[in-house]
Amino acid sequence: MKHLIRDAEQSDIEPIRSVASITWWATYGDLRNPEWIRSHLAEYYSPELLAEQIASAASTDGAHFLVATEDGEVRGYLHFHQLADQGPYLRRLYVLPEAQGQGLGKSLVEELHSRLAPGSSYLLDVHHENSRAISFYESLGAVATGERLEPCWDYYRVVVPDAS
Repeated sequence: MKHLIRDAEQSDIEPIRSVASITWWATYGDLRNPEWIRSHLAEYYSPELLAEQIASAASTDGAHFLVATEDGEVRGYLHFHQLADQGPYLRRLYVLPEAQGQGLGKSLVEELHSRLAPGSSYLLDVHHENSRAISFYESLGAVATGERLEPCWDYYRVVVPDAS
């Protein structure tokens, strides 16, 4: 299947919400309690919030909301922006479980890196028991900072490689 990485559009809100729901339950179902998952999905994936974030990424330098599609269907997404207290931050990167390991996540990150200055860096956080995600990020050069966003998210720093 051919995949495409592109900027998210308002019409992607429901597909993003669907991918989020599927991936969050698959990723965190054994790591967090169900009420926490439901609460976070409701809060961080409301249609209004996603609409605002997609619009902001489209109009703000240094912010990016990307989707990975296969045959026109959204299969993953990435949200990157500036946090007032921490600077550049990879807020979200999720790919449907059945599409993982096929290069979609890597393609999303490569597209992000093509939009950032070589040598610049950003933070991301990963659940400390999510070994699959940790391995993925480490394969892209992420390094643990030794800091934690309580209760369970370890910070990693990524330096954007030179494209050459």
